[in-house]
Amino acid sequence: MAPDFGLITVSSEGSNSFSNPALGGSNTVFAMGDETCLVGRDDGNVYMVTESDFKLLLRIDSHVVKIVLGKNCAWALNEEGSITWFDYQGNFGTVGRVEEVNDIQSHGDILVALGAFGGLYMIRKNKVIQSSEPDKDRVESIGPIEFRGSGVLVAFRRSLGGLSDIHPENRVECWDIDRGLIHISEVDHAVTCMKSTSQGIYLGGASGRLTFLAEGGEENRKFFVDSQEIKQIHVFNNTLIIGSWFHIYGVESGEISWKFEMDGIATNFSDTPDKRVLAACRDPQSDKISIYSFDPNGVTRDDNHENYDVIVTEEHESQDLEIEGRFEHEPGEKSAILSEMNEEVVSIELEEEKIDLLVELSTAAKKINLPPVAEAGDDMTIKSDEDGVAVVVLDGASSYDPDGRISKWEWIDANERVVGKTASIRVKIGVGTHPFRLRVTDDKGSSAEAMITVRVT
Repeated sequence: MAPDFGLITVSSEGSNSFSNPALGGSNTVFAMGDETCLVGRDDGNVYMVTESDFKLLLRIDSHVVKIVLGKNCAWALNEEGSITWFDYQGNFGTVGRVEEVNDIQSHGDILVALGAFGGLYMIRKNKVIQSSEPDKDRVESIGPIEFRGSGVLVAFRRSLGGLSDIHPENRVECWDIDRGLIHISEVDHAVTCMKSTSQGIYLGGASGRLTFLAEGGEENRKFFVDSQEIKQIHVFNNTLIIGSWFHIYGVESGEISWKFEMDGIATNFSDTPDKRVLAACRDPQSDKISIYSFDPNGVTRDDNHENYDVIVTEEHESQDLEIEGRFEHEPGEKSAILSEMNEEVVSIELEEEKIDLLVELSTAAKKINLPPVAEAGDDMTIKSDEDGVAVVVLDGASSYDPDGRISKWEWIDANERVVGKTASIRVKIGVGTHPFRLRVTDDKGSSAEAMITVRVT
């Protein structure tokens, strides 16, 4: 039995409302505080809205994509990745010395900007006070971020490649706004969301991993919630509330105590005065928003059983697949390293030591095994028949190996059971959300995985 859940229907009847065509439009963005409501439009105008009126505060050059509030001020991000600071008395200024910005987040009088190329910037008004950009030989991504109660900024950073290995691939950085970088902690998975507590911070991962870093960076708790990306983390007393795909989970002492399926993906959690939690979710297909109210201390249930059967296996010989657009190496082009080194081929007589060097590099390159690429297909939402079941084809035939062939296929369910060993299988599943993982292994032993989720309504 699930916790005491209820669906809330929001209606504007009987409430005070104010509308004006100047504030409308499908690309309008909002920022709301206790006493402030700002509206940004695709024409670059930013308005302050009250119960009975609105006034123009700022006009910038392009579409406003996000507004965040500060102390008696705000920042606007436009579609070109530029940031403008402004207050409510008509003062404003463009933030300089930053790369193209993907996202912004505020904390008091501080703005944090996440660069499109991995840069991290801490800003007061329109002045950068701390910045951290990747080395020129590295490709990095930045985010998510979270402010702790003490004001310390926690940011996840991922190295996507480079010539040096001085930084871990996945790492969490802690920053003091005035003093700079405090410390770095390495983690073993990519981070998709964060939630700070008084003891440390929870990190949600792309494959359902949940890691707790104690204050000071020590990793002392780790467990799996689901095989899907964790979207949201919320703390209610001693219960962790996790939003993953179309589900909400209650986690206590590292164990899942309850699970509830919604009609959308969780986007926000919020506590209510009567000790309940509101969960806002968005359907990715219809864009419909629903709000659920529930008691996290409800009765627990066991919801670990997946209702499906494998009914037919469609055999594929992976080495004989003809995939349109497949990338293959010709015999002399096996090494991507050598291809990148040789920008142009010039017919010259090489010195003996240069020939030896090329032979050595070529021999080393032949020993490199490029891993396969797993393709499980796009997530699906389908309707069940009158018996409440549906037959679905899981097709991984687009998977390939760039320098060999795939020798092994495995379809794995949420309970870590192998349910198929060919490129494509058909499964009969019941109403609910069903994650499957495709693992492919090449003829030299390297493997790769991909996820697909099937939702049956």
